Amino acid sequence: MILYKERSVQANVITKLMAICIVICFAMFILLLKNMLGNNGYATLLHVLAPFLSICLIAVMIFFYIKRASFISLQLMYAFAFSLIIGVPGIYLLNFRNPVKGFEIVCLWAILLNTVLYFCSYNNKTITQRKKVNKYFVVIFVIVGICQLIKTGLYFIFIVNSGVGHLAIYTEGDALVSQVPFVIRAISGMSLIMSLATFYYRASTGVRWFSFLLLASELLIGIRSKFFFSLICIIILSLYCNKELIKKRFLKISRLLYLVIGFVLFSLVSYYREGYDINFVKYMVIVLDSLSSTLAGLQDIFVLPDSQGWNRLDPHLIITQLFPISGLGFLNSTQIYKEFSVIVLGDISSGIALSSSGILESTILDVDFNFFIYLSYLLLMLSLIQHFLNSPKVFLNFIAIAMLPGFLYSIRGELILPIAYIIKSSPIIIVSNFLVSDKNADE
Repeated sequence: MILYKERSVQANVITKLMAICIVICFAMFILLLKNMLGNNGYATLLHVLAPFLSICLIAVMIFFYIKRASFISLQLMYAFAFSLIIGVPGIYLLNFRNPVKGFEIVCLWAILLNTVLYFCSYNNKTITQRKKVNKYFVVIFVIVGICQLIKTGLYFIFIVNSGVGHLAIYTEGDALVSQVPFVIRAISGMSLIMSLATFYYRASTGVRWFSFLLLASELLIGIRSKFFFSLICIIILSLYCNKELIKKRFLKISRLLYLVIGFVLFSLVSYYREGYDINFVKYMVIVLDSLSSTLAGLQDIFVLPDSQGWNRLDPHLIITQLFPISGLGFLNSTQIYKEFSVIVLGDISSGIALSSSGILESTILDVDFNFFIYLSYLLLMLSLIQHFLNSPKVFLNFIAIAMLPGFLYSIRGELILPIAYIIKSSPIIIVSNFLVSDKNADE
């Protein structure tokens, strides 16, 4: 039995490595042909590759969806999220929107990256977490939770009275932040890591419901994406407490009917948040089209001359934007998404802007080799987070819990987010060894 398991693990590792090697070789082959062929030859190559790679990714997605209970893991959940935001839009844009000026290869990279991410699910490891949060954790968590609810409540009152709805978050950001005392904002910033920790470690039902309330509280002010990624984090982290139970529940809640219902409910939040005059059915069509916006926004910069586009995006910002994201904007407040939005839209004073994304920032580093840059980042982050979650060291566990939502959000946000989330959560990470006890320890 042990020998069978060892062979199975070895086979999974080999399958993952083979998939990565094949995709990397395929990407290098595409780059080589791109530089060797003329315009007509390159167009013919794209005409062949676009449907072929799209069908391959769709087949892979269907396979892993059917086998989702067997492969459920950090890697699989990340691959599903990546499909929604980057992979499927890549298929749509490549085959139905006629991408040009170099954007077409970004769509190809999106499809190849998503394919690799699914095969990373072959090599996953999940320990059974025996430790539980203790009374010190609960006391601090209640204080942090109250601060989070106060902050959200004050933000909600301001947004309602602003007259512009959720756009006040972007158009009146300074005034919004000033509604909440600095101490409350600082303390509430630790609610994310503490809420998620209650699903990784063993905790009472009441504590977990309080955690869920805190994670969902930002829906009150119209922020859907954070809650969406938090739900994915809950599924991933809960695997460490009771994998078999989570497998069964995930198999049920991930049925197509429930996914459609969840999508409609999330869209309803946005529908009422935006205050649209059109009927909800027409709005749903807009939402489905907007799913490609994270990737589609890049095409606008490809059609510009380099002097008006890529050359205006400083690669150093990918690192230095850590300061404003971590709450240290007084050191440097410039971010990629602002520069990108100004280049494409010209004016973002209305509160409408484009988000950054991992694929955008890797393209800023190098247009042709962004695939290899982004793939290296993804594999490194997946490896680190999995290793830290499986570690017996509480300190490393909390670092992974802090990194996880930032890593997920980096699909449609900044690459530096996992580090920024560690900085924001550092007070809890520092004292983490005092917040968790062995399951049978007396509290």
